[in-house]
Amino acid sequence: SAGDGTQGRVETRFEIPARLLKAILLIACDTDTEILLNGRSVRQVPATREQPALSIDLTALVQAGLLPKANVRAA
Repeated sequence: SAGDGTQGRVETRFEIPARLLKAILLIACDTDTEILLNGRSVRQVPATREQPALSIDLTALVQAGLLPKANVRAA
């Protein structure tokens, strides 16, 4: 949890339709966070304590027919 030196992790799997229009991740975090997609680091996100959620376009990294595994890991 935030501020106590421990790490958190959120993981989700999702199916992709044959024709993907857009893949957008919205994230707001109170600690520095790393975004991973299929085990590959996509972006480091700084704490957004008093800012709105950050929008990250993942469209180019997601392909139809694959079952992505998205992880969010607190630094």
